[in-house]
Amino acid sequence: MNEGEIFRCSEDLDIRLIPPGIVSENDRLEIRLQARNISNSAGSLTIALYWDEETSTSCLMRETLPVEPGKFGFVRCFHGVRGMAGTHQVLATLSFDGRQTRIQRKVEVRSTTGNILEGGFITISGGKDLDDAQWAEQLTAWDEIGMKTLLVFETYGPTGLKDGQLHAYYPSKIIPMAGDLKSKDPIKAILETAKKNGQAVFIGLGASQNSARNPEIIDELFGRYGRISSFYGWYAAVEHATAGANAAVCLDKTWKELRAAASRLSPVMPILSSPYQESLSFDSPYYDLGKWGIAEPASTKLGSIRGVHPEFERYLLEHPDCLDILMPQDGVGGFRHALGPWENNRNFALFREICDKTQIHLWANCESFDYNAREFPKLVPRVMNGGFDGAAGFVQQITAVRPHVEKVLTFVLTGLFAKPGLQPEIGGPAAVEQYGKYRDYHAHPAPMYRNLALGKSYVKSPEPGYVAGCFFPPDLDHRLTDGRLCGGYCYPIDDTRLIGYYFEDHKSDQISVDITINLQAVESIDAVRCAAALRQVKGNADRITVSLSNDDKSFEELGSTCEYRNGWAEIIFDQPRRAQFVKINFFKKQPKPQEPNVDNHLVFANSWLLIDEIEVCQKNNG
Repeated sequence: MNEGEIFRCSEDLDIRLIPPGIVSENDRLEIRLQARNISNSAGSLTIALYWDEETSTSCLMRETLPVEPGKFGFVRCFHGVRGMAGTHQVLATLSFDGRQTRIQRKVEVRSTTGNILEGGFITISGGKDLDDAQWAEQLTAWDEIGMKTLLVFETYGPTGLKDGQLHAYYPSKIIPMAGDLKSKDPIKAILETAKKNGQAVFIGLGASQNSARNPEIIDELFGRYGRISSFYGWYAAVEHATAGANAAVCLDKTWKELRAAASRLSPVMPILSSPYQESLSFDSPYYDLGKWGIAEPASTKLGSIRGVHPEFERYLLEHPDCLDILMPQDGVGGFRHALGPWENNRNFALFREICDKTQIHLWANCESFDYNAREFPKLVPRVMNGGFDGAAGFVQQITAVRPHVEKVLTFVLTGLFAKPGLQPEIGGPAAVEQYGKYRDYHAHPAPMYRNLALGKSYVKSPEPGYVAGCFFPPDLDHRLTDGRLCGGYCYPIDDTRLIGYYFEDHKSDQISVDITINLQAVESIDAVRCAAALRQVKGNADRITVSLSNDDKSFEELGSTCEYRNGWAEIIFDQPRRAQFVKINFFKKQPKPQEPNVDNHLVFANSWLLIDEIEVCQKNNG
């Protein structure tokens, strides 16, 4: 610090970006800056942020803050980066009582992220047999497969499930350190290796049931490790559902507690939380089957409704800065109410809509484990629930949530992703196999698509009839191409985004509907996707056919499908095709009246052809 300096600003600690690392064009880039007044008197701090150059036209924000002695001045702003792929600079000027300082931070923007993981959780207990050098090897092995954002699950916890005695996973002066750790300070080993590798680390506290010691632990952790630049933010380890008054109390208390501490110690450090999604059984007091027209479940597989709880949505909208990053667990690894990729595709689409109305970033926690209380008494690499790459496998989990989030992380790296040859072999042969499978997948991931139909107009032939208009709102805003899917809530069932065709309106036992989308220009097209009416599967089309044209007159049929997989019907072309007009034909024959509605959700679904979102896809290999 120079003599006479009256505020401190260190580039590697006091400017942070969300998301950390490389940013994609679809992300909401957040720039955060802090500066502490280390003088003995209060003053006014003026902070200005610029993009690439210090000019009036490139100024992102300018704010003057009163800053008390020893306190921080803190600003944040959001900046859209669509169409800005490349290398950029965030420039900042800070003025205090006539003195000025400039700092900068490089920003890499890519056109798209890809259907890949970008990090995951670390459990210290899972790596208890690792010394400092072996922790470094583990982090570097994960870095080799793109794991740039790491979350230390918890830094203290109970000795055992039945023993309430707490122990720390680092040399704490507050709680005795766990005696079975080979490393003398695994947190330091992780942070120092991450700094060398360019990895960002979020440090977790105790799980929710142990949160009484969090205020003390926060101060101690920051005092020990706060100046290591890889210590990027805090993880609020709250294993709790997102519904009901109890959830609001638990989540709100934990988040507010951590926010207060972070604001005092280093407001630039973001707070991340990963609660699990709600699952309501049909006998839930929140759910009145008759009110929503839901048939009684015919089998146990229809015994619950999973999705975003309206009470949690209301909480987020009423507390738009309650935390910085929301990373819901996708729930696929569960054994009681495991969610499928098709459900998470809808749920995370809705989470994205909600978060876009707040200051909260949305990430996804894709579970790479299976847990079955009867067959597997512990977490194991993905072998059930779809396997690694199958009808509903781990790859399908990633591709389901990827379009809606900034980052996809996984629980858990320790013991489930083990590089071949490393010793000790944490997790055994199955973890080595999963590391190898993901390494191969990471080299050639599933393609990302750009939706050419988003926001485009279309023509329906025929239009829905009178009765359909009574049940579904008129399609005045082209909701089949607005990027918004039906569903996503655990209750009530929201189908206002569907377009419905009622058999009685058409005086026929079959319905054929053409939706012709005008892309406004000739484009290269790789596929067409049509979303299922997920809660009313009997309303889906029997067959979907795609045809292309450049003049809206002469159409060439490219393919058809009779199958919805993971919530979508897909027609993938054998090679890219160029066209301006895309016609999708939806055909459905009315089921016989005596056909049982075994997996109906709406009682009258057999009487309808229901159409949801349509995507015209172009591969994005940026």
